[in-house]
Amino acid sequence: MSVGETGLPARISKANRSTLVALVADNLTRLTERDALQAMRHPHASEAMIEEILSSKTLLAFRGVRRLVAAHPLTPRHAALRCLEDLLWRDLLDIGREIRTLPPVRIAANRKLENALRFLAVGERVAVARFAASALFPSLLDDPDLRVLEAVLANSRLTSEDLQRWLATGHPRPEALAFVAREARWMSRPAVRIALLTHRLTPRAAALALLTSASRGEWRRLAEDPSCDALLAACARELLENGPNSVDRSPKSP
Repeated sequence: MSVGETGLPARISKANRSTLVALVADNLTRLTERDALQAMRHPHASEAMIEEILSSKTLLAFRGVRRLVAAHPLTPRHAALRCLEDLLWRDLLDIGREIRTLPPVRIAANRKLENALRFLAVGERVAVARFAASALFPSLLDDPDLRVLEAVLANSRLTSEDLQRWLATGHPRPEALAFVAREARWMSRPAVRIALLTHRLTPRAAALALLTSASRGEWRRLAEDPSCDALLAACARELLENGPNSVDRSPKSP
C-alpha cells in the first residue's frame, strides 16, 4: 500500500481506520513530521496506528509529534508519559488542560510545568496563568509578581472555591490580598469576600473599603470575631447600628 510521497497527505485524509494503520505502517520510513501530525489528528487514529508512530525514532525526534502522541487519549500511558520529556512549557500547558488526555498524563504534565514555573520569565508565567488548569492555581496565586495574579484572576477556570482554598491554605502576601480586594468580579462573591475580610494579612484599608458591600451577616460576623482587627470590628458594629453611610472608609493608619 506504499504511495508516492506527494500522495501521502491526500491518502491520509481519505483513509478509514484500517487503511490508516496500513498506510502509516507501509510508509513509516517516508513519513514527514507533517504527515505524522496529520495522521495523529485524523478522526480514525487508533492505538495500533499510534504504536506504529511510536516505533519510529525519526518521527519521535519531532517535538510536535511527541506532543500530540502524549496528548492523544489512545496512546498507552507509559508511552505518553515518556513523550512528556523535553517538551516546552507551552506544550505542557496544552496537555495539562486537554480533557481528552489520560488523567495521569495531564497530572504529570501539570506537575512538570509547576516545577518549571520558577525558571520562566514573568511574561511566560503570565501566559501560563491565563490558561492554566486548576492544578496550577496554588503556585500561580502565590507568584510574587502581581501581573501573574491578575492573569490567574482572569482565568475562566478559576472558581470561588479555588480562591477560598488559597486564602485558607496558601501563602498570600498583603499586597496580593489588597489586589484581590479591588477585583469587583470576585468581591461580589460573598464567600470570597468574607474570606478576605477575615484574613489576618488583608490590609486594613482594603478591608474597610469592602465593608459597605458586605452583608449584615458579614458585619455581624466581623463585629463578634475577637480575632478581627479592632477598627474593622468597630466599623462593622457601626454599620449594623446605623447603616452604610455611617462609616468613613478613608484609609486609617495601623
